[in-house]
Amino acid sequence: MMSRRQGLSIGLVLIALITGGCTKLYTELPPPPVVVAPEPVLVFIPESEGILDYFYGIQHWQLEDVNSHLSELEKAYATQPDEALRLRLAIVLGFGRCAECKPARAMNLFKEVRDTADDGASVVLADLCIDLLEARSSIAATNKQLVKEQQIVKELQQKLNALTLIEESLHQRE
Repeated sequence: MMSRRQGLSIGLVLIALITGGCTKLYTELPPPPVVVAPEPVLVFIPESEGILDYFYGIQHWQLEDVNSHLSELEKAYATQPDEALRLRLAIVLGFGRCAECKPARAMNLFKEVRDTADDGASVVLADLCIDLLEARSSIAATNKQLVKEQQIVKELQQKLNALTLIEESLHQRE
């Protein structure tokens, strides 16, 4: 027959082996690389230059430039809510880098463009922007879940370490 102490020791070893095998499944992600963007130049892009150039350019503007441009677009859109201004406002709100940029509002504006645009290119661009915003949202949610799971793994590792210490102290008493 096995003594209670031996049974406890075997149980602790089994728990350690079971939980220890899971620790290799999760690894900490390295920090993302730091990318330094070149100094962008703020240039008003006329309608003839194309909305894609505007989309690309807005992502490289400085915070102050985006904020001032956003307020100008808001004022212009409030007085004359046409398709071109709606599309530009949606691009700034969805892809600009500023505190006032709101992807949820941008999503609604892109959906309005998609539903009301006469131009097929605007509809396609709005659909692509909607897909991109949804993908970014999904990635952010997945990243948040990953951080939670990494915290759980750390807590389990601490518990395993505590169990290991208890087991070692039991062996020292014998």
